[in-house]
Amino acid sequence: WKQGNQKAAMEFAEQNGKFTIEMTPGGKALDSLDLYGKNSSVTRTEADDLWDTLSKRYASQATGKAHVFNSNTPYNETKVFYRTELPQLESNSIRIKYQSDYLNYLYNK
Repeated sequence: WKQGNQKAAMEFAEQNGKFTIEMTPGGKALDSLDLYGKNSSVTRTEADDLWDTLSKRYASQATGKAHVFNSNTPYNETKVFYRTELPQLESNSIRIKYQSDYLNYLYNK
């Protein structure tokens, strides 16, 4: 899904010395498996479990501020961000900066 929010997050990370989960060694490895693809060897539930495990570890190591790109993404408790990453970030008292202004900039440049 390297479009929209993810594309913006990755561009922001690269421009600001940050990184997204897909830019970590574990994220690159999972991403390369195309777990949600048509020919995946795992079920969607198994893919979710793998990403949940990595996401929880990723979010638990965050410090300072987390930049969140979820423009036009309504709350959905089944999404990894809402069920795994956000609760972990909140439990670690991470400040969350929602980046809707950056998305508007990207789409209008």
